[in-house]
Amino acid sequence: MSLFSHAGKSQKNLLIHIGSGSVSGAIVTRRQKEKREHEDTVIARAGASVKQTDKEEFKRYFLSMVKALNDVMEEMSEKNEGAIDRILVTINAPWFVADTRTISKKEDAEFVVTEKLVRELIQKEIAVFSKEALTHFKQKQKGDDTKYQVLDNAITGIKLNGYTITSPYGKEVHTMEIYAFTTLMPQSVGDAIKDTIMRFFGPAPTEMYSCISIFLAGMKKIKPEEKDFVIADIGEEVTDITIIRDAALREHHYFSIGTNLFISSLMKKSGHEKEQASSLLSLGIQKNANSKTEAQIADAIADARGAWTKEYTNTLALFSNEIAIPSSIFLFANDVHERTFKEALESEEFTQYLLTDRKFNVILGSQWRNTALDIDRYLSMLLFVHVK
Repeated sequence: MSLFSHAGKSQKNLLIHIGSGSVSGAIVTRRQKEKREHEDTVIARAGASVKQTDKEEFKRYFLSMVKALNDVMEEMSEKNEGAIDRILVTINAPWFVADTRTISKKEDAEFVVTEKLVRELIQKEIAVFSKEALTHFKQKQKGDDTKYQVLDNAITGIKLNGYTITSPYGKEVHTMEIYAFTTLMPQSVGDAIKDTIMRFFGPAPTEMYSCISIFLAGMKKIKPEEKDFVIADIGEEVTDITIIRDAALREHHYFSIGTNLFISSLMKKSGHEKEQASSLLSLGIQKNANSKTEAQIADAIADARGAWTKEYTNTLALFSNEIAIPSSIFLFANDVHERTFKEALESEEFTQYLLTDRKFNVILGSQWRNTALDIDRYLSMLLFVHVK
């Protein structure tokens, strides 16, 4: 079902992205036209940084995120008139924990695949994951919150007798493999997000998704022919890596290094504050800095790129040995940094051949961003997918 399905009418949608280092939002009106066409108009947009702090101090980090969300909601509410029809929120790590599981069933005698059987098998695995998630949340929040809410709970693929099947129910088989994907978020985080939004925009149908599920849904629509690939989404503080095999989400990991490492590296080398270092870094990447500054920037980029590449390689090693790393990588980062990361991945040839049988083919995700609306990649992909 489309989230923008009222033909001939306009629907006002509040899009929100909550990342590891920033919060962004946009109010977009979609007017349905003839023959399934539509016209999007941005009424308001805003963004705010999440103050850098020790991410081990989860409560301070969390409060900084809520403040950034509050600032974004306040700025956009001042530009908005009238009610919001629907609120869509996409969320990055570390505000959730993700789990991918292969659930197997094998019998000597044939058994019938039913929706009830699949549901029961998945619920058992979610119960196991929930206990693991609670332990994770307790460690992060020092025991302050032991409740959680489900962000995503999806079957990303089913194999019957070794073959991928899109319509499994009613089939008689000996073996079944279910690829399930679940993300859980602390209840306190979800409640704070909803309460902050409601304070400025009142009640409206609200849906929350992990960025993992949004990017996966987007790539399946953009590149339906691609069955094996990696999604690398690089935020300010976190890099998400997701492995897709046979069109199913097989594994996901993240590590706590993102684009802000490049800024902090330059801050150390130049002595500049964050805002000035960020501006200089952009100039350096675009080759517009003077010679002295350019040398500092080059050193900072080299240090940060080396640290990021090492962590990326280490994270790939965490993936199951049973899953070969696909050679195609869809790389999502902000426009300033994405080519730096592309060069980093393509330059590590020795490491590449240890992990995959072919050289990495890095495809930049910026080509699919809706530049006409001037909204970031998360909001752009959220708007593009717009399907439950």
